[in-house]
Amino acid sequence: MPALLYRFRLAALATAFGTVATSGLRAQDPQLFQGDWVGEIRTAGAPTFVRAHFAKDSVGPFVSLDMPTAQSWGVRAALSLNAGNALAFHFPFGRDTAYFEGTNTKTSVDGRVSVAAGAGSLHLIPRLGYDSAFVRSVAGNYALSPDHIISMGPMDEAGGWLSFFDNKTRRGGILYALSDSTFFSGPSYGIDYPITIRAAIRRDARGRIDALSWREIPEAGRGARGGRR
Repeated sequence: MPALLYRFRLAALATAFGTVATSGLRAQDPQLFQGDWVGEIRTAGAPTFVRAHFAKDSVGPFVSLDMPTAQSWGVRAALSLNAGNALAFHFPFGRDTAYFEGTNTKTSVDGRVSVAAGAGSLHLIPRLGYDSAFVRSVAGNYALSPDHIISMGPMDEAGGWLSFFDNKTRRGGILYALSDSTFFSGPSYGIDYPITIRAAIRRDARGRIDALSWREIPEAGRGARGGRR
């Protein structure tokens, strides 16, 4: 069924929020050392959610890993950067040591993970930061249908991150940025991957927010569009 476009816009909101302040994002073109990266490690067992932060200090480049579902936080590993976009590091993984070798692009980190039980994979995507001005610029109520509203705005309890609430499914959470117009959410608060919701705002010729595209994954047939109320 083709997606339906609902335009329930109030002039007051259009005036209040106006043009999106794209400068609020910390990185329009993410690189390895900008922002956090989230994804999963796949080995012989169940996938493991991982959050990675790449940084440099006086010793050299390193990566800090959080794996909440494995009760592991702040695992630091020295980072080897090779020719081109290749990178490698190793880290404690359960009772084993995992060795990663892969590549970095502007949109993902992908590669092979080796553990004693065999080979697996690691996939990460960038999670861009944004400031309070950007969050305010996209805040509002968006109608996917007359009785289905997505409310978006800052959540104080989550440090001002852009939160959402779906009045139909009663689901709420945080929307993280892939770009200045594309956002995602994971399966639960604090677990940002795999992507279970993908949203995108659309702007008119004057740069004002015109509509919201909202897709729940993996139910690929459940896409919808809505105008901001």
